[in-house]
Amino acid sequence: MTSTVSFKDKLKQIFSVILWDLKGCKGSLMVYTILASVFTVIIFTLVFVLTADQTSFSPLFSTESSPKIPLSEKMQVFQVISSTIIGFLTLIFAIIYTVQIFSYMHNKRKVDFYGSLPISRARLFLAKYGAAYLFSIIPMLVFMGIIAIASVCTGTLLLPQVTNMYVNFIVGTLACISAYGFLSACCGTTFNTVIMFIAVCACYPLSMVFVRAYIDAFFTGSYTGNFSDSFITNALNPISAYFGNNLIYWIIFSVVCIALGTLLIMKRRSERAQTSFAYYIPCHIIKVIVSFLAGMFLGTMFGAINVFGNGVGGFVFGFILASAPTFLIVHMIFYKGLKQIVRTIPIYAGLAVVVIVGVILINLDVFGYNTYVPKSEDVKSAGLICSEYSTVGKNISKYYTKSAGDFTDEADIKSIINVHNEILTKKKTNTTSKAKFSSVWGSMLYNTLREYASDEIITVAYKLNSGRTVTRYYSKNLLEMAATFGYEPIDYTDDTYDVDYGYSSSGFTQIYTAAKPVLSSKPYIMKYSGVANAGLNEDFQVSSLTVHALTKTYSEDSVYSSTIENEYSYDEKEKDPKEIAEKKSIMNDINAAFKKDLEADTAYLNGVLYDPFALLYNDDIFYDSSNDEDSVYSFDSLKYIREKYSKDYVCKIQLTYTNYDPEKAKKFIFGTNSTEYEYYFVPKSYTNTIEVLKKYGLLKADYTLNKNSEYFNVPEYGDYDTVYER
Repeated sequence: MTSTVSFKDKLKQIFSVILWDLKGCKGSLMVYTILASVFTVIIFTLVFVLTADQTSFSPLFSTESSPKIPLSEKMQVFQVISSTIIGFLTLIFAIIYTVQIFSYMHNKRKVDFYGSLPISRARLFLAKYGAAYLFSIIPMLVFMGIIAIASVCTGTLLLPQVTNMYVNFIVGTLACISAYGFLSACCGTTFNTVIMFIAVCACYPLSMVFVRAYIDAFFTGSYTGNFSDSFITNALNPISAYFGNNLIYWIIFSVVCIALGTLLIMKRRSERAQTSFAYYIPCHIIKVIVSFLAGMFLGTMFGAINVFGNGVGGFVFGFILASAPTFLIVHMIFYKGLKQIVRTIPIYAGLAVVVIVGVILINLDVFGYNTYVPKSEDVKSAGLICSEYSTVGKNISKYYTKSAGDFTDEADIKSIINVHNEILTKKKTNTTSKAKFSSVWGSMLYNTLREYASDEIITVAYKLNSGRTVTRYYSKNLLEMAATFGYEPIDYTDDTYDVDYGYSSSGFTQIYTAAKPVLSSKPYIMKYSGVANAGLNEDFQVSSLTVHALTKTYSEDSVYSSTIENEYSYDEKEKDPKEIAEKKSIMNDINAAFKKDLEADTAYLNGVLYDPFALLYNDDIFYDSSNDEDSVYSFDSLKYIREKYSKDYVCKIQLTYTNYDPEKAKKFIFGTNSTEYEYYFVPKSYTNTIEVLKKYGLLKADYTLNKNSEYFNVPEYGDYDTVYER
């Protein structure tokens, strides 16, 4: 290793080292190739057999007939599943190659042998990096090429998401190899290196799970939705790069690790092989991370069960009981005994003091975060968003901070402050320390299911006169999850009666009522409704439109309707591009006409047109009229609106919007399109909307539904008008 003699051709030196390592890793490479080949063939076979048109394959397969799916769809499914498996195998074998290749630093005989070679330490170390990286990505890229060629042969290109997956794999592999190589330079044994790598990749993310859950539990109204993808959550876990998190950071991280590892290996003494450590700083970091995780687990458990009759006391006892022995055990594993334990005690003491003092402070809410509501005179502007009554703002995390500038009128600001106070009153949290520690577990469960479960969110945001922006994010699921874990008692006084489903807990019902002046206001509708924003970009479009209107003799609009939509078909041949474009143009014209009327309207707002509060009215749902055949009807029916507000309402339009979320597309290859619905009641004064509905044959001149329209929905049980005419 100390020899200064080198080959004239430095590239030849590196190439020779790579070939030497290839001999040692050829067995692992063969296993990777076999597994990747087998899994690729299995996925290809399953995708095509399970989605086969059985009219073609019935002599070969006895499975039941299934819908005919186009070849392009099948190949896309094959691309995604096979590439995911290839990525997983690449991660596993990249670590295997790296362990094999860098183990030379932890064996004195190998150190002496490599030291006698005519190559510098730095060049040898970099050659090892190159070998591990090439052995990992070249086979992966070969299989990517096979998948791409198979796709092109069937007339299908690689999905952009699949291409991004391979970019993530390339960067992730580089990050993992770089991190392991750096740890190898710091450690004296392969065992210590592997343990440290596992601890970094597993214990650090789990520790961040606790940090996130504590933020949710102790800071009511905080938002941690982006925490899992944030820099701090993944800063020490190179495996996260495989999922596309912070790729630029991981490239920089890899370069830094390679540079530091090279510098350390040049200064490292040969006799450090087969000792505990060559450099001790990474060891101290790992001991802190593992001890923190163990302490938080037991401390949270003891705090939740109220050990000593006090949640904080239970936490302190549990944290010390778990973290101190863990710190000692990890030290003994790394150092093979108690050597230098006294020197590391201050490190543990610092960890314990910081954690315990921090938890005590947030438990006491010394900053007043949970109860803070600004005074109206201190607020320059404010905003409020409700996920249930916002189509564009469904992904609230993108909008809620910016919403602080939505309303500047004093009355609107006071309404938002009133809603904020209503949330703190109706959903007042249990402030005991036991309840807060219990809610940590509920927060963990909520965060795990956040991407897959529906939720109701209300956010408030203020821009203060001082220039500071204050935001709060309240989740119904998080509050109810907290209630399940002792955070607050379930309050059944907040129930509503639904004619179809009886009593059900709505969670935010009374809060929605308080928020009605804001949510039904014109500025809110124009900013967060789908009708005001459709067509602004390709990611947010009208996908279907239904018109409900009265007929000449039958007065219940729920029976008759006309619908325009582009139906999805698996068979590409069944799709008519001209028809699709024509329907899309009609829907956009109607949407644009209604938006134009909505912008000019000043008389029919305040919860009538965009009426999300239909089920919140306290009116008796049993409407009794001697002129009505039906004594019970829905609040969202045109009939109800005409009776309650004005006979000028002539129809109801229901718009469906498809929203493509590029952020979710990074995590979910399929199913990234969300569908949202809005309905509006159209008065006679909305001349642009009515004229365009008449233009396309949906309404007659007398404002009744045109049953001769090609878009008319024929009732399943016959024509009710015919019955009435008899």
